[in-house]
Amino acid sequence: LIFVVLECLGSALDKMKLAYRFSIYEVGNDKKALSFAKHGCLMEAEPFINEAQITLAEIETLIPMKTEIHSILLNLGNRIIFSDIYGDGFWVDWMVQRHIKKMIKSVENTYKEVQKLREKI
Repeated sequence: LIFVVLECLGSALDKMKLAYRFSIYEVGNDKKALSFAKHGCLMEAEPFINEAQITLAEIETLIPMKTEIHSILLNLGNRIIFSDIYGDGFWVDWMVQRHIKKMIKSVENTYKEVQKLREKI
């Protein structure tokens, strides 16, 4: 089960990092197309995150853990997504980039925690 979690988190990280790259390239390029690509990558990462969280819950029932592996939140919110795609605001772009960075950091931290758990077992 731990390998399933690591694989899911790794796949999600790949998608999220690609979304972040799209958010960087938006400046001065075809913003709408890049925004669609960015949010598409985030939507593709979501099933991997969900699967990892479900599997982590199963692991927690089998192995009592002293530290709880935190949940990962992917939702940006419909208003921000709409504003990001159809608006042209620097602040919205910055908020989305910041949120994606936080999500990547959260997934990376969870990945490290699961690796430590794997090493203990």
